[in-house]
Amino acid sequence: MTEEIKLLRKLVITEKFERLDGDTINSEIDEIIACLERSEARIEQNLRLAVRLGPQSSLSEAIRLVTDGEIESNNTQAQLSFIEEDIYERPRLLLVKVDGTTDSWLVLCGHQLTYTLAQFTHRA
Repeated sequence: MTEEIKLLRKLVITEKFERLDGDTINSEIDEIIACLERSEARIEQNLRLAVRLGPQSSLSEAIRLVTDGEIESNNTQAQLSFIEEDIYERPRLLLVKVDGTTDSWLVLCGHQLTYTLAQFTHRA
């Protein structure tokens, strides 16, 4: 049973609380947040992002444009740093669907760029 459900049941059936006040509720909510953060941490360990960078890459060109040419297409280390900073804090993962079709894909929205995601396939 999730922590959220436990809290809601306790709120409805007040005798489960020894004390019901703002501090008790805040403590319960803090526990829910901690559980969600632990759960999120386990998920994050399994995700990886692989990108194709270099002079022929559309991502490298997008980075060059958004940085007003400060990061050149051949500077892959600076591009990796840019991507890491762009998606480091609170990126959004969205499922994009095309109306009237079954087509859909995932995008990762950073602060400056949006990255289209696909399953990784190794190219020889």
